[in-house]
Amino acid sequence: MNQKMFMEAKIKEFQNVKDSVVIFDRGPEDIEFFTLFYPTSIGEEWDIETELKDELYKLRECRSDVIFYLDVTKKNVYDRKNNDRTRNRSTFEEQFKLAETEKDWYKQFPVTYVDTNRLTVDDLEVYFMDWLKERGL
Repeated sequence: MNQKMFMEAKIKEFQNVKDSVVIFDRGPEDIEFFTLFYPTSIGEEWDIETELKDELYKLRECRSDVIFYLDVTKKNVYDRKNNDRTRNRSTFEEQFKLAETEKDWYKQFPVTYVDTNRLTVDDLEVYFMDWLKERGL
């Protein structure tokens, strides 16, 4: 039920900005992915497609025009996690198990994979600001 309420709130949020230029760190595709795949990563076999049929249908109507997938090696993601003392990351291990599945799953969408292994936060900011400026956004 928590996921259903979360999805309903996010769907409203996405619908409210439908014709606007908006940047999400976790868009509808990400919510769909974790709704579908997270249960198996914790050893559960829930029938998500049936249980959340209406919410998934509505969520799938909220698609992103552009997706940037920030890609990183396993070593670097663990280094970054271990050096970031500002967050608890209590579900990190469960979520990381899904990383390769998620990366492949995104191929069905308009995705650009960005290799962040050698990029700083400032480098990424410049990359995205340039991308936005090139499109007049």
